[in-house]
Amino acid sequence: MKKEYTNIQTFLDDIHDQLSVKDIILDMGLIEKKDMKGDFTNCIFHDGDNTPSLQIKDNFWKCYACGAKGDLIKFIQI
Repeated sequence: MKKEYTNIQTFLDDIHDQLSVKDIILDMGLIEKKDMKGDFTNCIFHDGDNTPSLQIKDNFWKCYACGAKGDLIKFIQI
């Protein structure tokens, strides 16, 4: 049965509950598994990142060098 959403926050909550940001990013090939050091990798949003500063967890990501952060939707938008 198709689920109908009456508000965007419920839709986004369902996406976050069902999809892992880390799994999607790896599945899309945006970052290679071999480049990950635990939850960290080099940031793909700015040049010159020589140390792993981009943390990718299940429901969020954050670069501690450039300050970029967000959820899966924001990652795809950038």
